[in-house]
Amino acid sequence: MRFILSIAITLLFSATAMAEEVTPIKKVKVWSKLLTIEGKVTSLRGDEIRVQDRTGTLWVDVGPGYHGMGIKNGSYVRVFGERDADEFDAYQIMVGDSRPYKLKDHYLYDFKPIPNRPKVPSKE
Repeated sequence: MRFILSIAITLLFSATAMAEEVTPIKKVKVWSKLLTIEGKVTSLRGDEIRVQDRTGTLWVDVGPGYHGMGIKNGSYVRVFGERDADEFDAYQIMVGDSRPYKLKDHYLYDFKPIPNRPKVPSKE
């Protein structure tokens, strides 16, 4: 029993450590491990938002519930999830300094507030 508990605690802390480090969008590979990206929302379509940081842009599948989170063009978001063949699947998202919203049942991560938001270049 202790062995199983030890493994569970190790996995929990490993996932937390991976998620806290923000990965530049340019470095997000197809079939990536769980990771965190952040940036400015530049577009919305259906259940997806387009997130831009200094290195690039990426479509993020946030599901149908994001409309109630106050996400709009120009919002600054931090997203925890993984990339599949088509897009980045979000498991949690934090809009600005809000509490994290759990989007899917796979993972739950306790985000820390976004420190000193980097400036995201505008395409305008």
